[in-house]
This record gives sequence, structure tokens and C-alpha cells, in this order.
Amino acid sequence: MNREKGEKNEKIDKYGRRDGKYVVGVDFGTLSARAVVARVEDGNVAGESEAAYEHGVITGALEDGTTLEKDMALQDPEDYLKALRAAVTGALTAAGARGEDVLAFGFDFTASTVLATDAKAAPLAALPPFRSAPHAMVKLWKSRSATEEAAALTAAASAAGEPWLRQYGGAVSAEWFFPKVAETIKKAPGVYAAAATFMEAADWLTLRLTGNCLRAPSFAGFKAGFTWENGYPSGKVLAAVDPRLGHFADRKMTDEVAPPASVAGSLTVSGAELTGLVPGIPVAIPVIDAHASMPALGLTRPGDAMLILGTSGCFIMHGEGPADVPGTCGFMQDAIIPGLTTFEAGQAAVGDIFDWFVRTQVPEAYYREAGARGVNIHQLLTALASELKPGASGLVGLDWHGGNRSILADSSRRGMITGLSLSTRPEEQYRAWLEAAAFGFRRILEQYEAYGVPVDNICVSGGIALKNPLLVQIYADVTGRVLRVSRSAQSGALGSAVFAAAASGCYRSVHDAAQAMSAPCDVIYSPDPASSAAYGELYKKYCRLHDFFRDF
Repeated sequence: MNREKGEKNEKIDKYGRRDGKYVVGVDFGTLSARAVVARVEDGNVAGESEAAYEHGVITGALEDGTTLEKDMALQDPEDYLKALRAAVTGALTAAGARGEDVLAFGFDFTASTVLATDAKAAPLAALPPFRSAPHAMVKLWKSRSATEEAAALTAAASAAGEPWLRQYGGAVSAEWFFPKVAETIKKAPGVYAAAATFMEAADWLTLRLTGNCLRAPSFAGFKAGFTWENGYPSGKVLAAVDPRLGHFADRKMTDEVAPPASVAGSLTVSGAELTGLVPGIPVAIPVIDAHASMPALGLTRPGDAMLILGTSGCFIMHGEGPADVPGTCGFMQDAIIPGLTTFEAGQAAVGDIFDWFVRTQVPEAYYREAGARGVNIHQLLTALASELKPGASGLVGLDWHGGNRSILADSSRRGMITGLSLSTRPEEQYRAWLEAAAFGFRRILEQYEAYGVPVDNICVSGGIALKNPLLVQIYADVTGRVLRVSRSAQSGALGSAVFAAAASGCYRSVHDAAQAMSAPCDVIYSPDPASSAAYGELYKKYCRLHDFFRDF
């Protein structure tokens, strides 16, 4: 194939890969959008950029002083568009690339992150009548104020014997799609009546970029109770939560679910303006942010698992077939890799716990010491905590500050710590919270193994994994497993680029694209036998606390 005059011939191999061309992936996280420009032939990241959301996570009150309910976490949808443009153009500049060099575009998003729109797909939050209406804003994944609605949906599905409930661990989370919509019906009926559609923020962005709206099975399945066999939860069950919800799936949501790595559509002129790319290139349907990292790390086989350590903790793994595992976030066939079953579990707060601790529990003297050493407060506490031996402080914590996502599936649970004395130091508590996060993960692993789902290979990803080696070592010691960490700081964005490459036909499958473009997990953490033995005793105490306070 000849390119324009003055340019070299373009090479295309047996997979359809185009030499010298790029794909762009964007990872929409909790606080920012991160973009990478990756080479199609090997996944090498030629340029990357990050753009923070202007308003971040909105809690407590809106800008005009409107008070928010406890556990609400909102966002402004306009922040996504501004961050998208800044991140993509920044990554192109860093790569020395042009929009014309990009073959395809893909992105991922947090979930379930829900917004209401009018008939023209404009967010209600942007319209004058609703600018001070909290339920018209984007409800971020970590908005957990819909606990009553989640419990009502769980009860209704259980009473009706809905088969999908067992697939999703036996309980519905307040973080999921339908509880958030039901909450809007109950607390803001005017917003619900005015909304033409409720959708994931990912779906809304797909619509803005392509004019089409196809849902990925990861969003529909893991966050909205969708199964390939039966679709969404029945209208009868939804109506049991609220009669107005009974016809919701038919009237106020898009229900077209496409296989992973499908093309959502072509980038429109307005979509090109939002990204700095050229119109007409294919846009892959989005996936959940945690799911995008799997192919980026080359995890495409049964038994492959990934732990993402960020504000929360996400555990994703592949299996060969379905298995009902109580208290987990469910499983979905063909959610990420066609032909495999993907399982998901997680912890509602990991990095958020460490952040809470340094914001509220650390004396000013520690901040002064960190400044004198030229490090941040987390680095100081990590250095001090690394000098402590497992169990030396006598502290054991429960990592439930954001509720228990797995295996209790109860967002109303709250954290605690035992063993405090008048001589307890901040670094001892900090280490106890690191250990509590690892104990919570071990409890999840044991739940899967107890129900016949093997975990063979664990790769750790996320910003904390790269910033805090002590935490990863504690995870290895607590679980007694070898853990592998990728050096890639942007595995989500790279995974979205992998999906874009597969969707656009540059590769025959997601598996092929992942094998060529993935970043290796080549930093190895092996468990220390002595530490593992000490943590074995502490873990028994954690489990006693876990089981005692599960119904407290």
C-alpha cells in the first residue's frame, strides 16, 4: 500500500498491523483522564499525558452551597470533556505525533458512574432547572448513598428467585446502576421525570464521540445485572423496588449490548474536535477501567488474575466457565476475552483509607519531618513503617471504611482498629492499615478457591503498586503468593488502546493484540517465610473480627 508522495511505504503484516501507526487509549479514572499514544506493532507508549478533572470528586456540598447527603460522591460531566481534550492532545504532543497518525481510539471508565440526560443527550446537570439538583449530577462509582435501594433490589430479586442474583454474588451493591437510579426516583422524582435516559458516563461519552450508543458487557453485566441469556433484571423485580422502575429498561436506558472489542462507531466531526483526532477513525466500545488493564498486562488465559491497587481495590480474573461465588461482584461470560468467563471482586477502599489516615490522624510534627526529608507524608510513613516487624504493634484493622464490597457485599459496614494504646505511633497505625488491605484481599482469594475457582497467576497494577513497594511486599507475605508488578503506570489507558487495535481490525482478536502490545509484569515480589508465618497468626485475628462484626 502506497502512502502519500514523500512518505515511506506502509508495511502490513499477517495480522493487519500497520507499521509506524498509533492507537490512542484513554483511562477515565476517579480524579483524572490519562491518555497514551501506543504503537500498534508492539504497544510501545510513544507519549502519555494526564489531565485532572476541574471539580474532582464533589462531596459535602455543591458550589452553590446545596448540601449533599452522606456518602454521595458526584462529578461534573463537563470535566470529562475538558480532560479528554487536554489528555489526548498532550499525549500526541509528547509522542511527536499528529491526529492523522492515529488508526483507532478506545477508552475505559469507572463504573457504575451514572448520569441523567434529556432527549438530546444533554446532561440534566447542565440545564438551568437542575444545576442545584444533586441527583441530576453524575453519580460517581463511589457514591454509596443508595444502600436502602440496593437492599430492596436484593430482597426483591431473592424473593422472585431471579437467577442472575446468584451470578452476582447474591447481593446488589449501592455502587451499581439500578440502586442509583432508584435513589433518584425516591429522592428527586422531578429529575427522574425530566430524564429521557439514564446511562453510564462511558455510554454518554460514546454517544458524544460517535453519535451511537452501544454498551459493553462489562458495564451491563457487572453493574446492571445483565446476562446474555435473560438480559436485564425483570420489570417485575424492578417494580417491586418502585413501580416507576418497572418499565425503566424499556423507556429510559439503552439496552443494546455488544461483544468486547466491537466498534461503537466512527469518530464524528464533533468527536474529533473533542479529541484532536481526525473524523472517521473507529472508536471501540468502552470497558470498565479495571477490566481494561487485563489485556494491557497480557492476562488473557484461564487462571490469570489482576489486582489493581488504587483508591479502591479491584480483583479481576479469568476462568474457563461459570461459578457462583457468594459475596463477590459476579461473573460474566465474554466480558473481556471472548470464550472466557471473567470474575470480579474487590475492596471498596484501599488508597482512600491511607489518604483518610494522613488527612485526619497524623500529627503536624510528621508533616514537618517529611518536609525536612524532602518527601511526602506517605513516603515518610512508609519508610517508618518498613522498620517495623509484622505483628509488633499488636494492631489489627478492618478495611471497611467504604463498606465491604467483597465478600459481605454490604456498603453500610464500617472500619475499625483494635489494639490501640497510649503509646501507639502513627507509623504503626499506617502499617496496620496496609496489612488490613492485604488481609481483605486474602479473604477474597480464599472465597474463590473455596468455590472451585483457581487463581494461578497474579499481576498487580495501579499507581500505589508502583509507588509503595512495602504494600506489595505485605500483600505477598500475607497471601503467601508470588506477585508480579508491571512497570507500566498507565495500564488502563494502554488496555483501552489494545481494545482499539483489536476493534479496528489491526489484530484478529483481543488476545492477539494483548500478546503483541502488553506491558510485562516483570517486577517480582516473593513472600518472606518468616513474615508469612507471623501474618498467618494476625490473619486469624482479622478473620475473627471480620466474622464477628459482619452483622454488628
